[in-house]
Amino acid sequence: MLHTEIPDFKYIKDPEAAGTVEVSEKPVKCDCCENYVDAIYSGPIYCDNDLEIDVICPICISDGSAAKKFKCTFVDVEVCDEIKSKKAIKELTCRTPSFMSWTQEKWLAHCGDYCEFIGYVGWDDVWRMGIAEEIEEDYKENGTYSIRSARNAENGGKTQGYLFKCLKCGQHRLWIDKDPMK
Repeated sequence: MLHTEIPDFKYIKDPEAAGTVEVSEKPVKCDCCENYVDAIYSGPIYCDNDLEIDVICPICISDGSAAKKFKCTFVDVEVCDEIKSKKAIKELTCRTPSFMSWTQEKWLAHCGDYCEFIGYVGWDDVWRMGIAEEIEEDYKENGTYSIRSARNAENGGKTQGYLFKCLKCGQHRLWIDKDPMK
């Protein structure tokens, strides 16, 4: 049985749990490296052209070959927090699988670098993790939504929370997105 290794990514802890890397029962051919793989990227792809890309393996994302070959990115930097490091921007957009969101993913930053995406959460998860006060303080300083909206987040609900953690200082950050259909 084939088992495609899922590489370690700097900015996403578990792309399989994020729902953007899926393991298939039957190996398929990667459109980039042309190897048969059983781990497939299923998240967003941003291209200026109309390429039909069916299968990209996580290895081709990790090494940057998919972004280079298809002239695409996997995270839209235009809606992410701004940082100055071109190296970090390239790592995030060209070598990191994204996560799924209701409208469009927004990658948060802290300490001059992008944060690591930890996972999908509701406010009850934030409380259980013991980071509610930390998130509330961050919202007072940096939040784009009201803390009231964040407190309404339900994992899998109409207001979804997306948890991030600063790679430098460990600060947890929360971004929320609302289902436009609910």
